[in-house]
Amino acid sequence: MACSNYDIQLQGSISNWDRDLKGMKAPDVAFREKLALLQDRSRRRLEQFALDPSHEDISSLQQALLLGGGQIKELELEHAATIKEKQAVYNQGLELLVKKILGDWSTYSALRL
Repeated sequence: MACSNYDIQLQGSISNWDRDLKGMKAPDVAFREKLALLQDRSRRRLEQFALDPSHEDISSLQQALLLGGGQIKELELEHAATIKEKQAVYNQGLELLVKKILGDWSTYSALRL
């Protein structure tokens, strides 16, 4: 059975809604992802050193770990200072997307009748 113009438009809209939703990331999720990257970087440095301690001198490892710790602390402070604003922007984005979905759906429903 061939798809009607209505079906094609609706499928396109659903794809767009899905893309828009996937492009939105809650502030806590974004924070945890960035934090995990920084922690993973430090963990890998320690693992590399544990596997081959002769490959790297201790002072450069210490410096790298201190830098990573500083970046983590900076990320945590920035997150704590801006979470409310970022959450408000995220919520506003979700609200706009819901309005877009409902508006599109109303249009398609009217066309279907």
